[in-house]
Amino acid sequence: MLAALAEHRFRPRGKTVLLIGAGGSARSVAHALVGAGARALIIANRTVARAEELVASLDRRQAEAVDLGVLADADVLGDVDLIVNSTSATLGAGTLPAVRFAHTRRDVLCCDLMYGKASRFLTQARAARRRAVDGTGMLLHQGALAFTLWTGKRAPLAAMRRALATAR
Repeated sequence: MLAALAEHRFRPRGKTVLLIGAGGSARSVAHALVGAGARALIIANRTVARAEELVASLDRRQAEAVDLGVLADADVLGDVDLIVNSTSATLGAGTLPAVRFAHTRRDVLCCDLMYGKASRFLTQARAARRRAVDGTGMLLHQGALAFTLWTGKRAPLAAMRRALATAR
């Protein structure tokens, strides 16, 4: 995740992040962002208790659990540097409430962990002229890391990137 964000000139250190979802993918993203020095991490989930469990696993005062109502909160959205959608809503598993992108800063980065098709989340972010990226970069860098761990060799990132682009 961090390598994918770096490709979009985003470094979490000192930044405020809104993470939507509290499942397995959200857990790994939350730990990576906190480990990279995010100033504040807001974890929004349909079930606040599940978001609270994730916050507790972080052992960090800068993280807080909230309900999905935050997606319309102008005060919170106006302070966010990164919004990450880690829900399965893109797969048709429920509906994610619309994020009020008009309340976000123009330079906010919006990232959906899903890849392969345009999600409603990213479509709305782009319509609001916000920077928007899907999970392809995260997939690429996960594969590259696995390649390096398994082979002990540097991953052929350019070839892997071309293969991903061709597979779409």
